[in-house]
Amino acid sequence: MAGAAASFVFSVLLLPFILERLGPALYGTWLTVSALIAVGALADGGIRTEVARRVAAAHGSGTIGDVQVAVRSGVTVMCLTAVPLATFGTIFAPALTRLVFPDGVAGSSGGDVTMLLRLMVVVTAANLVVSAHVAALRGVQRSDVEVLAQVVGWLCFAVTLVLGVFGGWGLWSLATAQLASVTAAALVQLWGMRRLLPGVSFGVRKMGRRNVLAYFALSVLALLSQVSDVLDSQWDKLVLSRFVGPEAVTAFHIGTMLVLQAKVIAVLPMGPLLAGLSELRGDRPEEARALQERLMKAGAVTAATVLGAVVLFAPAVLSLWLGPGYERAGTVARIFAVAVALNLVAAPIAFQAFAEGHHRLTAWGAALNMAVNAVVSLVLTIQVGLYGAVIGSVVGNLLGTAVFLLAARRTLSTWVPPPWRAGVLTTVVVSTLALSPVGHLGSWWPLVSAGCGVVATLGVACLWVERLSFRDVLAVAAGRP
Repeated sequence: MAGAAASFVFSVLLLPFILERLGPALYGTWLTVSALIAVGALADGGIRTEVARRVAAAHGSGTIGDVQVAVRSGVTVMCLTAVPLATFGTIFAPALTRLVFPDGVAGSSGGDVTMLLRLMVVVTAANLVVSAHVAALRGVQRSDVEVLAQVVGWLCFAVTLVLGVFGGWGLWSLATAQLASVTAAALVQLWGMRRLLPGVSFGVRKMGRRNVLAYFALSVLALLSQVSDVLDSQWDKLVLSRFVGPEAVTAFHIGTMLVLQAKVIAVLPMGPLLAGLSELRGDRPEEARALQERLMKAGAVTAATVLGAVVLFAPAVLSLWLGPGYERAGTVARIFAVAVALNLVAAPIAFQAFAEGHHRLTAWGAALNMAVNAVVSLVLTIQVGLYGAVIGSVVGNLLGTAVFLLAARRTLSTWVPPPWRAGVLTTVVVSTLALSPVGHLGSWWPLVSAGCGVVATLGVACLWVERLSFRDVLAVAAGRP
């Protein structure tokens, strides 16, 4: 919760400053470069997830040697991924720049953008290797260190960005701030590894080709299961930059950013599922099922409450926060919230599939999401513009979630139906309030008051319909699921 809060606070404070000082076009250029990096960094998701799963299983048996092997295997495989990524990005950076920015970048030369892209690719590759090592913290359910790293990283980002903007660094102020953030977060997590897992040292290990291929097979399936999240936002930014322009990328980012911040909060109650189910499902299946039911309900309540608030208040908040000119971002937020809600329905079942070793199951659903999203977003963006990219996310998540849930019900050892009452209640309430003056308030104090009232009332109502107590939610938030 602290990491999500820090991310949201710094975004709220910095975004108006960035848009005023750098302008939406230059900021949109940075967002597009970041999207390229995010697509290249997809390897992080698959391997980190597999490291966490293996560490959780090893930690449950109490053998530190197995934990060391799991971590070093992940670092080794990540090196085999990160080095080619850095090489490819360095060599093809000029071609990527011309592809994404066919008309050039206003206020910056193509050479600067190419150099920026090369620098960020190398930094990202190095961070991928470190991330594989510190993924062990998730496996032993010490995500609090990662949260601390996020807070420190955001603080370094904010300070460095302000200094860079006032120093006249332009586009490089954002790149320098990102470098400071990544470095600070990595140092905090490395410190956490030394303190919490002193017997696990950083390094690689010799692995046979068969073991490497087996690891890649599992991690790639995990990667496919998470790649849809990237396509929901980063791929769409590349398409918008190519066919609409950097200003559309900025509007898209602002709208989706609000929803993604809400998603971070919504996913928090489900965070312990992967490690918990990996550790309990073999010897204590009933306890594992009870844990899953409780965390799924807590996640459903949180998701319904925060996403409902975003859908209801996003246009009014953005209008007051950024002023005129960003009206489309509010509509983007409302549409994108639907895509994220569909994604969150499948999230806890995906954690269970990973814990049971059914990586292929989640991969098929994500692959369908990815393919549909990519095609629909591309076609609709060319035909409709900005909103076409967001509609593609909704269609992709709808089909991907439906296919995944149907397959999961027939494959998983235990079927825990996704909670639905909180979502239905929130849909009815928010749809009704959106037609009333509550969703169109024009000053801060009435808006904040109405927001707090709606969130509190909706949260209590969702707890009631899901038959979940507030004490259960507090226990989950405190890390005692």
